[in-house]
Amino acid sequence: MKRLRGEITVFLTCMIFIFLGFFAVLIEGIRVQNAKASGERALNLGLSSAFTKYYSPLWEEYHLFGRAKEGLEEDVKNYLIPEYGLLLKELEVEEIVWGIDYEGKIFLHQVQAYEKYQIVKEAFHKGFSESFTKAAEEVAGEYSQDAATGESVAPPENLEEIEEGREERRKMKGLKELWSRNILEMVLDNPSKVSKKKLSGGPAVGEGRYSLSSTSPQKNLSQVKQFLREQVAEQAELLYYQEHFKSYCKKSISFQKEESLLDYELEYLLEGKGSDRDNLEAWLRRLVLTRTTLNYLVINQDNTKRQAAYEMAFVALGFTGLEPLVRAGQQFILLGWGYEEALIDARVLLQGGQVSLWKGKQEFSLSFGEIFTFSEAVVREKAAKRSSITGLSLGMNYEEYISLFLGFKKEEKRRMAAWYLIDENIKLRYDKRFSLQDTVFGTHIRVNYMLPGKLGKDWSLEVERHYSY
Repeated sequence: MKRLRGEITVFLTCMIFIFLGFFAVLIEGIRVQNAKASGERALNLGLSSAFTKYYSPLWEEYHLFGRAKEGLEEDVKNYLIPEYGLLLKELEVEEIVWGIDYEGKIFLHQVQAYEKYQIVKEAFHKGFSESFTKAAEEVAGEYSQDAATGESVAPPENLEEIEEGREERRKMKGLKELWSRNILEMVLDNPSKVSKKKLSGGPAVGEGRYSLSSTSPQKNLSQVKQFLREQVAEQAELLYYQEHFKSYCKKSISFQKEESLLDYELEYLLEGKGSDRDNLEAWLRRLVLTRTTLNYLVINQDNTKRQAAYEMAFVALGFTGLEPLVRAGQQFILLGWGYEEALIDARVLLQGGQVSLWKGKQEFSLSFGEIFTFSEAVVREKAAKRSSITGLSLGMNYEEYISLFLGFKKEEKRRMAAWYLIDENIKLRYDKRFSLQDTVFGTHIRVNYMLPGKLGKDWSLEVERHYSY
């Protein structure tokens, strides 16, 4: 009878225990990883839910999301519901992202999201740059040609005493005096009705607590950092200002309360002065100066207009025998013509009409004879006729002109001005304790969980999450 031996049985039994141990550790590892993923989902849900407690007036008025820092940690804990038997040991808010961080680009991050599906209107029509450059070169060439005909020329001292061309010189002097007139009086029916609101006791733009911080949080807020790697959507920002800030032509905004710090908010974003009147006057000077330049370039390309101006300048100054002086008089008349047209343009815009950036000849209101009888009444009459013209393919309205100029303003300055208005208007309309600077736009949170072990050891799991609106 053979004697039985158990080496194989013992070997297989040992191998089974080894494999069972290996699979137990493997299963525990999978359990730990699943628990960690569950903890991340729970934290993400807690953060998302906590950030639903945004300040509703800020959204309703300016379509910006932000919440108070107070209670943030408690809210995340209340909404954080871990599974897989996880127990919350510690939750710490490691970093807060404010709207002023990244030099205000957090603000732009939300603006871009809001305007994502908006169609941005182009300020310059195709070919404008080429036309403008060509016209400017022609004018510069003409002046160079005039300069080449002689040295610098000064008018005779006894110009007023000379009978020849006296009436023409009187008319040209009237053009010169026009430049000293107050723009508000020329383009508004009743300048005394301009808003008298002023900034009262607040810090100047760019100073104090309304300055945008260059602080960049050290934690990697992935959503924000991805946005910052992209080019800032400037057109979305400018469109946002048009939709959310009032102006002289836009007295109210449907989704905002009437009460506001200033009535001419877009003008303030551009000029940054302390009162509505100062901002409006400064903006209109800028607008009229720009329109004068553009009108002058168009007029200077019209041979008929140039010839009429030259003939008058020749009658007024030809007795001197100095051709450069006659040419200078011609250009002065054309420039005055452009200025008067610019005043009419400004009134058309203030009445809600449109003015093409680069006007065609048919859009000019004044004939040569009318530029010497120019007055407030002429501005009103011509603007009324122009305002009735609709369907200008390249026409721009009042807000679009301001938006065009805002595009050339330093980004930090216009954002600080916008920040200041939003902050002060929310305080004025809702809660004096509100402060945009203390409004949370994003955060970085770290959580420690405890997972009871199945093999005699408890696990400590750490989860981090970056979140921003």
